Amino acid sequence: MGRISMPQLANLSAHERVAPTITNLTKATDKLHWFFSQVAGPNCVAITGAGISVDSGIRAYRGENGSYSINKNHRPIFYHEFEKSETFRKRYWARSYLGYPTVRIAEPNIGHYALATLMKMGYVKQIITQNVDRLHHRALDDPEPFLGYHHILELHGTLRHVHCLDCGELLDRNLIQEELSNFNPDWADYSDTLAILGQEIKTNPDGDVDLIDKLYESFRLPTCPNCLCGTLKPSVIFFGEGLNKETKSKSEEIINQASSLIVIGSSLTTYSAFRLLKLFKDRSINLPLGLVNLGRCRGDSNVDWKLEVGISDLLRETNIKLLSNC
Repeated sequence: MGRISMPQLANLSAHERVAPTITNLTKATDKLHWFFSQVAGPNCVAITGAGISVDSGIRAYRGENGSYSINKNHRPIFYHEFEKSETFRKRYWARSYLGYPTVRIAEPNIGHYALATLMKMGYVKQIITQNVDRLHHRALDDPEPFLGYHHILELHGTLRHVHCLDCGELLDRNLIQEELSNFNPDWADYSDTLAILGQEIKTNPDGDVDLIDKLYESFRLPTCPNCLCGTLKPSVIFFGEGLNKETKSKSEEIINQASSLIVIGSSLTTYSAFRLLKLFKDRSINLPLGLVNLGRCRGDSNVDWKLEVGISDLLRETNIKLLSNC
């Protein structure tokens, strides 16, 4: 079972191929319109990453304003740390408690709605997303169903759910957020004060925040309401944790049936997503494969072309052009 690791983007070698790149919005729109209308086929799959949610106020990991760029010392908690150490669990839940409200109230942006429209029009068959924010679901239906949609595969899980590591009970994160407030009234007051003062909390893609001066030891954790003693964990894949077996199998099935693939807003640095690009490419070098992202990507040398423009603007303009042809 593959595990989520933290590789760095390697420097390109002198002989390594770089895909043709378009940085002009008008030309990029023409290219994406051509892709969807002429070559994508009936089973186009979109892999999305944190870049598509930036316009919703959720910071990406990488890129100019990503959490790794702004805070060079940013280090997420690894699965074995969360599993074995109550101190690490307190650290995670305290940071997540303050960061989750930003994710909960985040609204889909133009990019999410445009991609949802592409699905409704039949240009995109399936979304495989690395994001845990549920904004693709919200763009299709508000409120989104608790268990999600079959045509949106959440590769790394979702912040919408919490589960018990002992009994497996699946819980609504909103209810757990209320429990955390009840268990930690001082932290709840602190969170409310920030909201009243309008002080913005910079939230990372996984729904936590960087805290410097807050002490985690005072943070109290609820136990599972089902078995009354189990450890609660957000239903997202931590670094160092294996992908869900069913999700991994489903993602491979989707890629093996895809007529084309487009990556949107992902640097593909984590192998869990990059392996899907490799799997698609290994099927045939003739299958259409494109990339939309600002900045360097792990897949730059693997795709047919790259569009390095704003995602929301590009998807909006492409939709307008496709609709004008109807």
